[in-house]
Amino acid sequence: MGTACLEAELGGLTGEAREKRRAWLKANPKAGLLAALRHDLRRTAVLNMVAVGVSERVAMAITGHKTRSVFDRYNIVSATDPAEAARKMDSVAFSVASGPTPGNPVAQIPDRLGGGG
Repeated sequence: MGTACLEAELGGLTGEAREKRRAWLKANPKAGLLAALRHDLRRTAVLNMVAVGVSERVAMAITGHKTRSVFDRYNIVSATDPAEAARKMDSVAFSVASGPTPGNPVAQIPDRLGGGG
């Protein structure tokens, strides 16, 4: 990981400027990306995967989390997550109220139960 962080810090620099920056970063490891801890990058990966819709089970497999409790420590709920969940539920409730639509399994539940909607 140190090499990848170092390369990211040196991106765009060439020649003497690159070597000066490299020497400074090695002398000051608490500065810049070299200070990033592994779990910080892992948390970012978890949050990004969940945000784009990767299932939590798959995200756990990719990041190497063996237990749900540890994964949950990395998958932090943001302040906007509950509002987004409510918005999604409202759109599903509207679909159910307006009748079944192709490709919407939630809207088709009354048909499957024999209620007809």
